[in-house]
Amino acid sequence: PADNSLCDDDTGDSPEHAPGPHINELDMPIAQRKGKRSCTLHPLSGHLSMDRLTPTYRQFVKGLSAVALPQTPMDALSDPKWVAAMQEEMDAL
Repeated sequence: PADNSLCDDDTGDSPEHAPGPHINELDMPIAQRKGKRSCTLHPLSGHLSMDRLTPTYRQFVKGLSAVALPQTPMDALSDPKWVAAMQEEMDAL
């Protein structure tokens, strides 16, 4: 069976992840209990094509691709549009 996940959690029975008999797993920090996460990049360009999209929808998709996401919280806080979006989300709560 094919694995459709993009990222796998490595929480197997390897010695580095198995708690010793004297360590209660609940006493360990969450970051240590979760194990290491590994991701494999799968570029969509190898699987998708815009050839069959209508011209209007193609322009819409290209517009989405042009949006740059902030890489750090400080990047987001330095952009007035992201600050406004975050404020709108908090106001909705």
